[in-house]
Amino acid sequence: MKKAKIALCIIFCVVLVMSALVGCGKAEPEDTTQTATPPPASSTPTASPPPAPTQPPPPPEDVKYKEDIVVTLGDKVAVIDIFNPAFQSSQAALVTNMIYDNLVYCTMDTTYEPELATSWETDDYKTFTFKLRDDVKFHNGEPFTADDVAFTIDKARESVGTMINDKFSQIEKYEIVNDYEIILTLKQANVDFIYDISYPTYPIVNREAYENDPDKGAWVGTGPWIVTDFSSNDYIKFVRNDNYFKELPKAKTFTMKYVAEETARMIMFENDELDFTGVSSDKVDIYRNDDRFILNSYVMNNTNFVAFNMNDPLLSDINFRLACAHAFNNQECVDITLNGYGVAAPTYWGYRTQYKNTDLQPYTYDLELAKEYLAKTSYNGEPIEVICAMPHTIKNAQVFQSQMALIGINIEIFETDGATLSANTMWGNTDAQIVVNSGAWSGLANSIRNYVYPNNNANKANYSNPEVSALLDQASVETDEAKREQLYKQVQAIVHEELPYLPIFNMELFIGGQAGTGGILFFANNNHDYSLAYRIID
Repeated sequence: MKKAKIALCIIFCVVLVMSALVGCGKAEPEDTTQTATPPPASSTPTASPPPAPTQPPPPPEDVKYKEDIVVTLGDKVAVIDIFNPAFQSSQAALVTNMIYDNLVYCTMDTTYEPELATSWETDDYKTFTFKLRDDVKFHNGEPFTADDVAFTIDKARESVGTMINDKFSQIEKYEIVNDYEIILTLKQANVDFIYDISYPTYPIVNREAYENDPDKGAWVGTGPWIVTDFSSNDYIKFVRNDNYFKELPKAKTFTMKYVAEETARMIMFENDELDFTGVSSDKVDIYRNDDRFILNSYVMNNTNFVAFNMNDPLLSDINFRLACAHAFNNQECVDITLNGYGVAAPTYWGYRTQYKNTDLQPYTYDLELAKEYLAKTSYNGEPIEVICAMPHTIKNAQVFQSQMALIGINIEIFETDGATLSANTMWGNTDAQIVVNSGAWSGLANSIRNYVYPNNNANKANYSNPEVSALLDQASVETDEAKREQLYKQVQAIVHEELPYLPIFNMELFIGGQAGTGGILFFANNNHDYSLAYRIID
């Protein structure tokens, strides 16, 4: 196999993914675009997408910047600890982008650049050698070394139920060559491993801080912002890390806060108490036509879904799932939840994710056929619980509830927050019957592993099919582009037929900013990077 080698400022290799599929990290360092994986092909979306997020222009010079930036979070953050299962809020990446760094940085167009690693190389996509920066310090002043990488791996592998556990558990062993070189050996080859470790929720933490400070040690990273105050499910306050090894933010302090009530949030925004906030689709015209504000928008790669718990005796019956599929009109969710600002998803796949199987057709809306399937089940009118969090998923659940009522399915909705949803829908649970949520999709097809591979907490359907798992394992080591594509298309066909998920939509998201704001990287998978956000005030 041709050797894949990445060295800082030497090799320029661009991954051929359609532009701005996803993003994975903080604002980009020097322009050294490189990749350690075979170049994935682009996919053809089912509809012509509006422009994807793009790299913002650099901030202007010779202007005065606001020293304190305030943004709202779209969901509660219960803890700040990548090794805690409760740190699975949809907003987790917004926080990690502020505090930590990864070995490798993934750009908005899915190219890879050095971050804490200066270079990496592999002959077989199973053993990777990383050389590390020798000039980086953690927020507590401790130098970053290979020992911190080893600690992160060890801690991640033992932290069952966390996001980081899934990706770092593929590492079989490591060898610390010296303080600034480490060799990682995987259990099996994975051509997407560099992407996996570039994801913002899989950063490197400090051993000394984590082991010696049980209260705040998990907050210590190498990133551009230092956590100074945290109130669970309420707010996070930061101060700029003036010793950061990359570009320094223009602001000096930063606050992320959760404001549940939309009316209160909009009043705060209009009163200039917020620099950035999410804007619901029914408010778009108000802010789009007001010179005091800037409105950013894009169609997310993330796909909203209805997940059927395959551990539930009723929901594991394909006839029940087919009944729901033929009674469900996802365009109505686009119209009601999003006021038309979105794209109905024909299958469960990322909006711009590679290898989309366009031969698959969405399930037809046919109430009589739905009733026929339902009659084949043991369902007898008992309530079926749907769990959901966040305003748009709650609205989706309400639409689903009203549509299922037309064929006699009694849906009860349990509204909660992201942390509670995560705790109640972990892999293997038998309590959550149906989950209405949104799944993060990258531009790479291996995103599907999160939702259909066993022992993964993102697999809200508790779906397990040995054939699908084997195909995914085969795809992870296949370097032939055409063969890889066919493997992923096979997976899509099987999952589409077995129906653990009903696709809903890819939403067009709107982020409002005060006039003069900028610097945010708006990633299509919602892992926005606010670390270099600014506001010009003079």
